[in-house]
Amino acid sequence: MVLYGLILLVQIACMIHAGRTGRPYFWFMIILFVPGLGILAYLAVEVIPGLLRGRTAARLSWTVSVSLDPTRQYREFARAVETLPSVANLRALADECVRLGRHDEAIDLYKSALTGMHETEPYAMLGLAMAEFRKGDADAAGATLDRLFAANPAFNSAEAHLLAARILEAEDRLPEALSAYERLSATYPGEEAKGRMALLLQRTGAEQRARDLRRDPQIGRTRPRVLSPGAAGMVRDRASLCMNFTPNESRPSHAGPCTAQGQLLSGRPPAGL
Repeated sequence: MVLYGLILLVQIACMIHAGRTGRPYFWFMIILFVPGLGILAYLAVEVIPGLLRGRTAARLSWTVSVSLDPTRQYREFARAVETLPSVANLRALADECVRLGRHDEAIDLYKSALTGMHETEPYAMLGLAMAEFRKGDADAAGATLDRLFAANPAFNSAEAHLLAARILEAEDRLPEALSAYERLSATYPGEEAKGRMALLLQRTGAEQRARDLRRDPQIGRTRPRVLSPGAAGMVRDRASLCMNFTPNESRPSHAGPCTAQGQLLSGRPPAGL
């Protein structure tokens, strides 16, 4: 009896808190009809993070909030864009659209951000390329990456490298993609590059090497390739994705990722490893 009374008091307190602080209406339903779990969820998402203000608490809040209301951030970003359609707000909303799988909407938003003096803003261009790739248009994504690095030769992004490798794989340029993943496995933060390399090895029939790569985190790692000092920043790195083919190997006629940079640096081999 005492327990039920305590739960009732906490329910009332949580609903009063939700009303006074303007929390979404669904919290009232959750607290009222799922008293135990509802109270715990409300405390974890809305109360505890505000008290702790820590990174872990914020991450927990975001995870639970997204699970309960997947479009909450989308609505918040959309309101921000209506209030002030700045590049930062458009990018934030476009990024959220990508997360939700709304790729067409994301592409339109990125293109809206890439106007005027921000026409070549690198992170918006990278977001656009990612949205195009996830939509299934690898050619458009590769062309966007080429424009990105042509306009921002010093731009350095591990995600851009990984996307370039994935585009090569999607275009069935498997030796180039494998070479790109191999270089990325030495420098990319996290295990995604090595994981994708292992899957590609398995796809191409190199089962034993794929198994070895999964067992031993050092296998498949290569020393970063150093190009001649006359080439600048990311253009050098992007070009290196195209330099492992012999002159007699054929390439697709269309321009894929790193094609332009490879042509610019053709005939200038990398310095010794």
